[in-house]
Order: sequence, then C-alpha cells, then structure tokens
Amino acid sequence: MLLGLIIAARTLRDNPESIEKIYSSGKLRELTGMEEPAYKLIKEYLDTGSIGLYEELKSKYSENLIRLVRISGLGKKRMFKIYDTFNIKSLGDLKDKLVDNNRIANVLAEGGSEKNKAV
Repeated sequence: MLLGLIIAARTLRDNPESIEKIYSSGKLRELTGMEEPAYKLIKEYLDTGSIGLYEELKSKYSENLIRLVRISGLGKKRMFKIYDTFNIKSLGDLKDKLVDNNRIANVLAEGGSEKNKAV
C-alpha cells in the first residue's frame, strides 16, 4: 500500500492540474498509478477535509515519536516497542525511564517483553 501511495503522490505532484480540478472532473481514478487505496484517501480528504486513518494514528502516537524513531542504534521496531511498553512520549521520558528503570534493556533484547509487567 505504501508504494502505491508514493506512486500516486508523485503522479499528482507531476501533474500540472490541481488535485481539486482533477477530482471534480472525475479523472482522478484515470491517472497512471492511482490505485484504489490512494484514491479513497484522496477522496476522503477532498470530501471531508481530513483522513480518518491519519487522525487515528496521530491520536495514538505523538509527533515526538518521529524524533525517537530517529535515535541511532534503536531502530523503528524497538522504539515502537519501547514507546508502547513504557508509555514514552518524548526524549525526556526516555532519559527518565533509562535512569529510573533499567528494564528497558529487556525490551531491547531479542524477544524481551515487559508489556505485562509493572513499570
């Protein structure tokens, strides 16, 4: 799905007409690379002004998570696991948890899970 969204985004970016004009003329689906998932997301945004999936993800994960995911050496999978397990919302939270609680090392280890243990 992600690759399809990237292709659709590039198609729209490179098209000289506005997205609104293409959509209102009914030609959005006809564009090269415009698959159904991308079409539905664009249609939802143009019809409602928002995208439900985006709003859901935005409410579940803080914008600081992007910064946390970029920490060298942790990787996306591990950072999401730490984020969810220890309710870490910022770099400050991560530093506090590392100082106060060395059990994050168990989550970092392959197969380690602290989800059901007290923090």
